[in-house]
Amino acid sequence: MALFKSKRQRELEREIKLRQGKARIKRFIKNAQKVQKKYWRLGKEALRLGDREQFRHLAGAYIRTRDLLGRWERYLLQLETLGVRKEESATVAEFIDAIAATTKSMMRGAEPGQIASMQARMEEALTRAQAVDDMLALAMDASADSVFGAEEADEEELTEIAQAMEGEAEADEAQAYDERIARGLTEVEEQMRKEMK
Repeated sequence: MALFKSKRQRELEREIKLRQGKARIKRFIKNAQKVQKKYWRLGKEALRLGDREQFRHLAGAYIRTRDLLGRWERYLLQLETLGVRKEESATVAEFIDAIAATTKSMMRGAEPGQIASMQARMEEALTRAQAVDDMLALAMDASADSVFGAEEADEEELTEIAQAMEGEAEADEAQAYDERIARGLTEVEEQMRKEMK
């Protein structure tokens, strides 16, 4: 059971999940880049054939794929950043352990008042390091849940979220999305025409 796992075992499982998640995101990004290039190529072909309607569909798909790619690249960056912060936290904890060992050897010749003061400061530093490590572990779990947690949500909850998102998207983004698509279509068309010359 998960309750009886050691801290080290839970840490290893989090590390494995992090690596698997990053690998999945990297594969997705690579595939989406291929799809984006295909939309670009097909859009140029539609322009060449003079099929404006097909071009609009393909350019819209290209823009949506580009936006999706950007979002997943940001997720990957977030996971990488959390990994670096976790490594920093582990290094700080090891440093504090080394200081604790040094302090113990120094305390052998110290007076009782000095020993108590050093011990209190050391305990405080160790507590802070542990708190930072725990916070990073929670952040890594939360990030993994936010990126991959949709698989674990039940269908009813997903339906409610989808309905809420659709309502907001229709109300808030209709005009902004149309303007962005129009700008994107113009940009894509200009770039494709330049490449065709």
